[in-house]
Amino acid sequence: MLFEGEKKLGFGCLRLPHIDPNDTSDVDTKQMAEMVDYFMSKGFKYFDTAYGYLNYKSELFVRETLTSRYPRDSYILTTKLPCLELKEDSDIHALFEEQLKKCGVEYFDGYLLHSLNEKYYRQAEKLGCFELLREVKENGKARFFG
Repeated sequence: MLFEGEKKLGFGCLRLPHIDPNDTSDVDTKQMAEMVDYFMSKGFKYFDTAYGYLNYKSELFVRETLTSRYPRDSYILTTKLPCLELKEDSDIHALFEEQLKKCGVEYFDGYLLHSLNEKYYRQAEKLGCFELLREVKENGKARFFG
């Protein structure tokens, strides 16, 4: 189980401190790193981000403030495949690999289909998103999916 024996509070990486309040993609990474350190020091481990958060930069901020600074086994990281942005020609495998690189990890603990509703469910089926989820789990690149 993903959270067995773990504290249940998560650190969301959508709403973060900004240097310029008018630029929501300009995160104060010094303050974010301090927040990550405090969160980790209190025994919490779960971090949640997504491909599209903060103008597609959240995963980079996660790498800068978490994954480049802590051993991989010390945190739980989840990100999401952006279903609402997938088009007919979307290369979901390349997108997944891009997310691994942006986050600076070899695998995700959790990998989720983001914004999945009836419309995007059909698109996800057509593009092979459910097969991708099974594949990345089988290959050890995601421990859990949803």
